Amino acid sequence: MLVHTEYLDVATDYGPLKVPVRDVRSIEFGLRLPEGVQAKVQAAVADLAGNDYRAREKGTKTLVELGPYAYPAALDASRSKELEVARRAREILKQFEAKYAKKDLRTSKRTSSSPARFRSSAAF
Repeated sequence: MLVHTEYLDVATDYGPLKVPVRDVRSIEFGLRLPEGVQAKVQAAVADLAGNDYRAREKGTKTLVELGPYAYPAALDASRSKELEVARRAREILKQFEAKYAKKDLRTSKRTSSSPARFRSSAAF
């Protein structure tokens, strides 16, 4: 990454922070899910493996509605040993890839609502 400024502005839970670029050693970016979304994704994936057709349809519909938030879980489910789960997940992935830009389909599973973590040599 090439940075063209002297400082990075970082939003934290304690307010904005201005960090000199020369002091930054690494930055970790991740996918942040709104509260409750992770539970919905997990329940929907579990529904994909359900014995009831309606539950499987509901799980599929939920994952599609959650869009990019459900992408990492759908990708994992597409590799399932359960054929029905894998088939449905592949169909969901096709819908995502047709509807969303590639940059919006992230595979990071970090779900924290905290800002990106970074390491700096500066003492704060």
